[in-house]
Amino acid sequence: MKLLKSKILRDASRIKSLPICIFMFFFLFTPFVYSQSRKQITGSVQDVQGNPLIGVSILETGTSNGTITDMNGTYSLNISSTNATLRFSYIGYEEQLIKIQGRNVINVKMNEETSNLDEVVVVGYGVQRKSDLTGAISSINAAETLKKMPAAQVADLLQGRIAGLSIVNSSGAAGAAPTLRVRGVNSIKADGGPLVVIDGFPGGNLSAINPADIKSIEVLKDASSTAIYGSRGANGVILITTKSPKEGKLSVDYNGYVVAGTPADKPSIMPVNEFARMANDWNQAYYGKDLYTERQITNFTNGYDTYDYMGNIINDYAISHSHDISIKGGNDKMSFLFSTQYIHNKGIAGHSTNDRWNYRLKVDANITKKLKFGANFYGMINSAAGNNFSGQYSLLTLAQQFPQTVLPYDKEGNLTQGTIDNTGIYNPIGFIDEQKRNNNEDMTFNNWLQAYISYEIIPGLTFRNEQQINIGNRFYGTTSSKQSMNGFLKGKSLATYYDANSWGWRMTNTLNYTKELNKNNRINATIGVEESLSRSYIMRQTAEGLTSESIGWKNMMLAETSKLEDNEVSKTTAISYFGRINYVLMNRYMATVTFRRDGSSLLSYDHRWDNFPSFSLAWNLKEESFLKNINSLDQLKLRYGYGVSGNQAVAAYSAYTQYDATIGNGQIAYTLVPGNPILKWEKTHQHNYGVDAAFLNGRISFTFDYYDKKTKDAINTVVLPADTGLSSGLRNAAEISNKGFEITLGITPITAKDFYWKADISLAHNKAKIEKLGDIDSDFMEIGTGWGNSFYRYFVGEPIGAIYGLQSTGVWSTEEYNNPDIKKPTSPTVRPGSYKYVDQNDSGTIDADDYVIIGNGQPKFNWGMNNSFTYKNFDLNIFLIGFHGFDIYNYPRARLTSSLSPFPELAERWIAGKNENAIIAGFGKDRDAITSPETVASSTFIEKGDFVKLKSITLGYNFSKGLLSKINLSAARVYFSIKNVCTITKYSGNDPELSISNPLRPGLDMGTYPSQREYLLGLNVSF
Repeated sequence: MKLLKSKILRDASRIKSLPICIFMFFFLFTPFVYSQSRKQITGSVQDVQGNPLIGVSILETGTSNGTITDMNGTYSLNISSTNATLRFSYIGYEEQLIKIQGRNVINVKMNEETSNLDEVVVVGYGVQRKSDLTGAISSINAAETLKKMPAAQVADLLQGRIAGLSIVNSSGAAGAAPTLRVRGVNSIKADGGPLVVIDGFPGGNLSAINPADIKSIEVLKDASSTAIYGSRGANGVILITTKSPKEGKLSVDYNGYVVAGTPADKPSIMPVNEFARMANDWNQAYYGKDLYTERQITNFTNGYDTYDYMGNIINDYAISHSHDISIKGGNDKMSFLFSTQYIHNKGIAGHSTNDRWNYRLKVDANITKKLKFGANFYGMINSAAGNNFSGQYSLLTLAQQFPQTVLPYDKEGNLTQGTIDNTGIYNPIGFIDEQKRNNNEDMTFNNWLQAYISYEIIPGLTFRNEQQINIGNRFYGTTSSKQSMNGFLKGKSLATYYDANSWGWRMTNTLNYTKELNKNNRINATIGVEESLSRSYIMRQTAEGLTSESIGWKNMMLAETSKLEDNEVSKTTAISYFGRINYVLMNRYMATVTFRRDGSSLLSYDHRWDNFPSFSLAWNLKEESFLKNINSLDQLKLRYGYGVSGNQAVAAYSAYTQYDATIGNGQIAYTLVPGNPILKWEKTHQHNYGVDAAFLNGRISFTFDYYDKKTKDAINTVVLPADTGLSSGLRNAAEISNKGFEITLGITPITAKDFYWKADISLAHNKAKIEKLGDIDSDFMEIGTGWGNSFYRYFVGEPIGAIYGLQSTGVWSTEEYNNPDIKKPTSPTVRPGSYKYVDQNDSGTIDADDYVIIGNGQPKFNWGMNNSFTYKNFDLNIFLIGFHGFDIYNYPRARLTSSLSPFPELAERWIAGKNENAIIAGFGKDRDAITSPETVASSTFIEKGDFVKLKSITLGYNFSKGLLSKINLSAARVYFSIKNVCTITKYSGNDPELSISNPLRPGLDMGTYPSQREYLLGLNVSF
């Protein structure tokens, strides 16, 4: 009962900020209405055909005074001055500003805006009308989205806004990058992230782009859209178009904010007096005597001889800040845009920080009417500091595990190691001490130089040449003292030096032809050739037994042992030919065909070339006679597409046999690495069925897509024939399927007077399943040898994310144990209070043959909902996300309840005669002889991970133009935002979002760096 009560209280604490959020919402939108006696203006508002428009907003500029048109399209408004200006606005129509100039009657005719369907969107190597699209392409207006909520990185603009694009935070650490996936997992060996294309150049980095520099983002999801990128398109494509220079006077924009971060959910610790008494019970079970006297327990209760590890590791708050500035200007011949951004992130754990600088210079020149030139230089510098350990040695887990009754330092000032149960647990304060010594450096440099020249040969036919050079460097040097975690595990000081350099060149030549042959026939065609060259150099050196810890990694030759672990130089080349044609007949029937042929030096001569075709069809039913006159229907389009895209899942020189050399202490050891000349591309075949609909002048929009895709020839490690002399190797042997659907819904429920509400909802379902693994000894295989992988298996016919371990039905009670009719395993030895595992094969022994699937960490559904409100000069944005239908293996809970620790749930452990129905084992020498939480998962610690998160609330105020003109500003806005407001979940551990960041082993809580709740105060100013 106590356990149930504590769980209810814990769950309640997770939603304790929800009432505050609801209160803020209703408070902000309580109307403030007043009336004044002024000069009356009357009139009517009509469309160009003379039809009255109902609900048009009329506002006296610079004031909050306004009204709306009635059922007949007429209005009446009392104004404060005969020189006032009225703003007429209505969804789907162009806004008008009209000066009164002493008139009493003002009648207005409003023109329709350019239809959203006539907008131009970016596609691979070109642009198309939105109405002509035949593939599954989603887009967002990044500039408008950023106005509604602040974003430190591009992924923040995308999360929850595009159905089928899953974005989850991987850690709460300062500067941590999120994980992005488009429509599931396509490979079990290769990186599954989408290809990023910035201003038409593939291979970009989202972290290198300032969100304020982005104009629009398109996400290509189906193969008919991504096949134009061939062997790089299987995981989806993110197309980013940055803002371009504009002619006109020099203008300056500044955006900045200050952040106060606090722990979103600080783990609880057992009161020290309760822990001391529990420690006595533990010592009695093992050694038959108490560990602490009553006097010592009294001292602990009064705060003597204790230490609050959690409180001294997790800070109450951390201050961060961000600043970006852009300058643009020019004339009709040449224009430029320069921007720079600096972000300082401070973590809430210890002294962890992350600093990032982004910079960009973009120039466009009109040399002649037909000849244009442009250049774009952008890049980033990132510096990280602080140890953000997770997994077995998570700082958060250790802070929960290390007893408060053990002081951090002994009398000589040395770090206290080990715990009272002699399990050798590392003192987490050592992490903080290492951060203070600051003997580590971690720097990343990335730069891109891009240039293009385009020439219009004849009207509609344009040649374009693009060139790109990118240079990158990742460098880090770490020194671990004897008292560090690594030193504790190794028994000596350690150092690592890593230096990775890369250089790449890419050239693309395209011919684009756009022609409206007549009113019934339209064509858009592209052909091109692309060449690329890349080089990389990686060097990694390690050392143990440092002569001087202060010098550390800067001179590892002074160490007892030093090894050159890696020293690799690689060079790869590729060439591609591609084409696409889009044809539109009578604005009703659309067809798109693409083809790409890729060749790469990554593969052997016989397999380096492959083809990637696609086609798609669309039917715009709205243009048919039986629907054309339905005024409430704006669009109804059916789409179908099929295509093949690829994945470059092969490391350089994998096709060739190599020798791997390890150099250490003057000696060289060689290892034969066999080549694989038959490796070829992973290829993903995908069918997509879609519907696009819009109603009521765009007030309602709806998109539905269903997809079925299968990755064939997926690379996997398989058993090799005996005559090869090798036990296993890489082959194109596996198959993976992904099936799912996506729904996007946009609604504008209210547009009246000076109040506006728009809601955008996205929902996605995906099921990634293993269809084939190849030549292995069974129908399942481990996903790898790293820590945490032992909890997972790949099973043929099962979804990716299967958690594998022992099924537990609770704890042996005294009555059950003493009942001779209840069968008990003969091995391992059981006793009252030990875990009760299911003997799946009824062998009488609990062993590896009894492991079964005990959970699945792959979410079945995820969704996002964004609400934007405008009231006069105020704006409010509320953003929520949710993930449902997945399990989490709570590793910290398994670890913390398997040994003596101040973890609160241990108070609910099995105790003879007192808590016989517990689910946590009691103390004793045979407590759990078969399984260790380090290697084997138990269903006892499988929990439902479903959650709904109020991701952010942002309240802004836009200063009036009249006020700003007096101080020579063109725009100004202040805002306050809260991020990670609250999470509704039944999961008992850390933020459940962090557990699903690894798509190959989703649902594993590793005690990751905790999430922050952030309070932002920001300012946007334009000069």
